[in-house]
Amino acid sequence: MVDKEFKPMGLTREVVLGLLVECPGYCYQLDQRLQQHRFRAAEFVHGTAAQAITQLLKEGLAREQRSPNKLALAGRRNVKIYEATDRGVAHFREWIRMPARPMPIREELIARVSLCQPDDMPRLIEVVRNTEAMLMAQLQNLNFRDRVRHRALDRGIWETQIDVAVSKVDHAVLDSRIKWVQELHNHLVEEFTDPIVRSRSRSRQPA
Repeated sequence: MVDKEFKPMGLTREVVLGLLVECPGYCYQLDQRLQQHRFRAAEFVHGTAAQAITQLLKEGLAREQRSPNKLALAGRRNVKIYEATDRGVAHFREWIRMPARPMPIREELIARVSLCQPDDMPRLIEVVRNTEAMLMAQLQNLNFRDRVRHRALDRGIWETQIDVAVSKVDHAVLDSRIKWVQELHNHLVEEFTDPIVRSRSRSRQPA
């Protein structure tokens, strides 16, 4: 069991911890692994690993590796290699099995709608519309990348099977997000805009 004082960690730290559970690594190498196709939806940026490692060290979920071969692993000098502690492995295994949290986009937009004032509504409607456009672009990009990648996939390999499963889930999640945002946008337009604005907004809806 994971210690009860541990609080839920952000996705970034959990993913970096999972990479350390797979095998030890240093920050630059971990950043490269975060750019792998399996994490495409998260869009991790350079420097993510270093921030996550700082938190993992504080929580006692990771530590600097003390193996005499650590420099050989890094292929360079003065590089710190990190590994998951036993507590880190236990925490990660529990995280894998715990219920998933709601989608951040949905939570954030609901909070904004709940807290906005009348003067905020026109801009908020535009924000929701732009969110829909962003999600549509992500879906189009995902479709393009999948068409390219799936031509070369060897479906008998475990990593490939996982990749295909993640791809299908990515599509389902994006479809669900897009439909939800579209419904929110339509409702806000109907309830809080005049007929002229409604007409213009409908004309901008994707076919």
